[in-house]
Amino acid sequence: MGYQWLGNKEKGRVGENVRVSLGRDPRLSGASLSVAVFSGLDRADDSITLAIHFVMGSNFFTRRGGLTSRRWRRFAVKLRLILELFSTTDVDRSGVVDKEGNPINGDRLIALMSAIVLREHPGTTIVTDARTSMALTRFIIDRGGQHCLYRVGYRNVIDKGVQLNKNGIETHLMMETSGHGALKENYFLDDGAYMVVKIIIEMVRMKLAGSDEGIGSLMKDLEEPLESVELRMNIISEPRHAKARGMDAIETFRSFVEEGRIEGWELDSCGDCWVADGCLVDSNDDPAAVDAHMYRAKVSDEKLGQHGWIHLRQSIHNPNIAVNMQSMAPGGCLSMAKTLRDKFLVASGMDKILDITQIDKYARTGLVK
Repeated sequence: MGYQWLGNKEKGRVGENVRVSLGRDPRLSGASLSVAVFSGLDRADDSITLAIHFVMGSNFFTRRGGLTSRRWRRFAVKLRLILELFSTTDVDRSGVVDKEGNPINGDRLIALMSAIVLREHPGTTIVTDARTSMALTRFIIDRGGQHCLYRVGYRNVIDKGVQLNKNGIETHLMMETSGHGALKENYFLDDGAYMVVKIIIEMVRMKLAGSDEGIGSLMKDLEEPLESVELRMNIISEPRHAKARGMDAIETFRSFVEEGRIEGWELDSCGDCWVADGCLVDSNDDPAAVDAHMYRAKVSDEKLGQHGWIHLRQSIHNPNIAVNMQSMAPGGCLSMAKTLRDKFLVASGMDKILDITQIDKYARTGLVK
């Protein structure tokens, strides 16, 4: 792990503190980025003081793109920085910690980037993977944007943005909840360093406009889901048959939902992007190849209305199926797990080819582990 500290003189006034963590991307060194950032800020206003700290390594990130709490909190809270930014070693993912030590990743990071991009490109479409919340969709729409839900996998998300632009649908931001993302203006590159610079520029723009709210104020209206759960079902099969069985289970789930056999569940879509083969749907003449089958269903009931969603996804690399659930209602995920078990897995016989231990345990006890 390497460190580098750089800063300009305070010149007698209260300044901002920013810290950037970058990796050893051959296209961009920490030193060259720091020179570019400092030069621009010095020309813009001499009251801004920066301390940029480069941390090289990916051990700040969890598998799903979250920030590992011990490491980022030790850096951010101890130094009371206005903003801290992390990136993986290859600089393709980024994460942010605000001045209170609160992580900005997942839906929150997408909301932050969406707010920035929608100010620059009103009405643009934003593509995300299908694990983002209903609240994020409302956040984007309330700001005049369009939200395209697409298949999980950052390359799927970015490629969908490229495809939409080719079809005349202006799409400036593509992001996955893992922290991977791309911008049209940056040639659709999966580039965490570029997003770091965008966030710094926006923070400085706000400061020069007289705002002391901080970057977190841009997504303060984003609601957090009350419940969020991820479970796994291993495929009971010889390895050579696992992919086919997983595909069969996912397609059976689709049929059950489409045929109305699970009351209150409806296949989710985002209008123009409805994909007949895969998760959320491709209306193009030449749809992208399906790397793993997956579907998301909206969940509603008479009392609460639409309160959540459930997403089943065949793993690309392992013989299992991931089950993600989110709900804005207390007990919503528990209710979904019970319905999934009783109305689909057992009713369809899929419990014979899938190990539903985690689903059953959560449905009975509410415990993930």
